[in-house]
This record gives sequence, structure tokens and C-alpha cells, in this order.
Amino acid sequence: MLLFIHILIAGKTQEKQKTEKDDSPSSNTRSASISLIPDSTLETFSLPFSKIEIRDVRPDTSKIGYSARSTWFNKIGDGSMSKIRKVCVENGFANAAATFLNAQYHKGFNTNTQDQLLICIKKCWFSDFDSSFVNQLYGNKSLAFSNERLYFKAEMYLRSNGSYYPMYRFDSVFNDEINKPYKPVNALTNALALMINRLKHTDFTSIKQRRGMSEADVESFNTRLIDAPVFKVAKPIKGVYMSFDEFKNNRPAYTDYEIKFGKLTDELDVKSPDGKSFTTQAAWGVCDGEDIYIKLGRNFFKLYPMQKTWEFFGTGSMYRNDPEMQNSPGVKNQKDIYHYETNQTPNGPETFRTRNASPLFTSTKLGELYPYQVDIETGAIY
Repeated sequence: MLLFIHILIAGKTQEKQKTEKDDSPSSNTRSASISLIPDSTLETFSLPFSKIEIRDVRPDTSKIGYSARSTWFNKIGDGSMSKIRKVCVENGFANAAATFLNAQYHKGFNTNTQDQLLICIKKCWFSDFDSSFVNQLYGNKSLAFSNERLYFKAEMYLRSNGSYYPMYRFDSVFNDEINKPYKPVNALTNALALMINRLKHTDFTSIKQRRGMSEADVESFNTRLIDAPVFKVAKPIKGVYMSFDEFKNNRPAYTDYEIKFGKLTDELDVKSPDGKSFTTQAAWGVCDGEDIYIKLGRNFFKLYPMQKTWEFFGTGSMYRNDPEMQNSPGVKNQKDIYHYETNQTPNGPETFRTRNASPLFTSTKLGELYPYQVDIETGAIY
């Protein structure tokens, strides 16, 4: 599978300050672009449509992730932050993916039909969550954890005679094998190719017997996540949001609170409607009426709007030995590389966690900053 990579040399706030400067990750990271090139060794098979259309319905269509992987880039000795790259696709992801798939599979197309395949890409994001540290440290494959590399989700439809017939949903996380060099070239092109390969066993006659959808139906279904109340207001209501569900519905659990930003950890004190005050570590985030802050580990980080989602610079490493780590959802054992927050969705790779958690250290401290984005489907980060 071929994918050519071209390099285009193109914080955490301890005390809240008002500034006109754009400190968002997108504005403070350089770009690296990738180009999709068809692979002549791939199998070609008959397909009952004449064209493949790609629609990029992701909340952020400007990039496909951030990465600091040295195997992606040439060596650039201008500081650690400058090594982080905003990964983009040349000519735009939708156009490049459509060009790639049509060139790759055109020999199998039926040129005598007007039917087309529509693919709505809802998620395509490269992640640097890396387990190599803990795997190398213990040297025991029974304790090895997979590296999560690419989150990918798409909806496929057969368009025929003005109607769209739902086919299937492609929803996967592509991982690296232990001790195998990281190759994003395989992850992205494999994800696109695997979608098409599934069609070899599809009964298209039965597909057309399903209830068809209109253009408006398809649009509504694939953009319904941004219909949440929080996307319809200039600023969320001031208050503490204990879950992402509260945040997207713009319904804070508490409106009376105090947040104290510390050098290593932040403290959130809230007052319940009955007048009782308490400190909580379980909040998803806070809005002060102007800015939004998301909780990651023991700290709050300012969110920056990016199209239909948010991004932020958060801690790149957390060293934890907290008792609750062993009892959090998704933790395989106390040597898990991630710390799982109990107030987030505990569904596999979508579970909210801090990176590089290790039981070898007993202190909690703020490390280097790394860019993240909010998954508006779950409220998790990647």
C-alpha cells in the first residue's frame, strides 16, 4: 500500500488572562501533508456502480490529526513543540479520497449504470496515544498494550434513481502491532480499501429493496450531532458541566463555583442548590461565561473552537499512582499506560484518559503540552 508523505515547512494557563492572541493548536503548529497514491497490486473486482463520491462530514475538515512521530517527518531541530505537526491531506481529504478510490477501483466499475456509491466520512483522525514506553519497560508481551493510530468511521449508501439506500457503517480503530514501526501509510489507505473490499459480498439487489432515503435525509442523519443546543449559542451557559451530555445540551449541573488554577493541579469547588459546598474531580468541563475549560487529569485547559468542535493544548504526560486508577473502567491492570476518568464514556478507545500514566511514579505533575481535539459524539478526546 503506497502513500507518499511530503513535509510542508509551511498552555495551559496557570492564571486566566484575557488576550486577543490565538493560542489554538491549529494556529500554533506547522503542517505536514500526505498524498494518496493508488496501488497497482490491489485486487480489482466487479462493482455495480459507475463512480464513488466522498463527503467529508467530520466536525473538523481542516486536518486528519496531530502527530509528533519522528517516522513521519524529517529531523527538525527547532524545539520539541515544533516537532508536532498538523496532518493534512493534499487537495483536501474528500477530494483526495475520492480520487484515490476511483482511480484504484475504476476497472471494476459498471459504466452502463447511473448508480453511484456515496461514502460519508464521519471520523478520520490519527492519534499519538503510544504504549511503547510501558511495553519496553516491562518487556512482557502478556502486559503489552496496542498502539491506537487511526480512528475511522463512515456511512455507505448506494445512490440509484434519486434515492439513497443505506448499506453499512464502517467504524474501526486501527492499531499497530507490538514492536512494529509506525506506518500511517498503511492505516489510512487500508481503511479506505477495506470499505470497498466489503462490497465483494454485498447483495445489491436486496440493498435496493430497503427503504430509500432522500438527499435531505442523508444530510440530516450525518450532521445530527451538530444540532445539539450548545452549537446554537454564541457561548454556553456559565457553570460546571459534570458530563459531556450536559455540555452539549447546554445544561450545567452547577452555576455557583470557584476554580483555582495551581502550578501542578487545579481545584474546582462547587456549591449545590441546597447550599452545600464540595470539591470535585469528576467534572467534564467549566464555562466562565466567556471561555470553556475541559478537565484532563488534574488540570483544566482552555478549549478553542475549531469549525464544529473544539481543540486544546493539554498535558502530554501524566505520572499517576492513584488508588482509583485500578478501579476505573477499561483498566486492564495497574500497569495500564492510561488513566481512565470515571465520568467519561467507558467504551474502549472512546474512553477518556490521560496519556502515559505509569504506576512507577507517585507524584502528579504537569508535563509537556500536546494538541487534542474533542470527539463531539462522546465528549472524549483524541
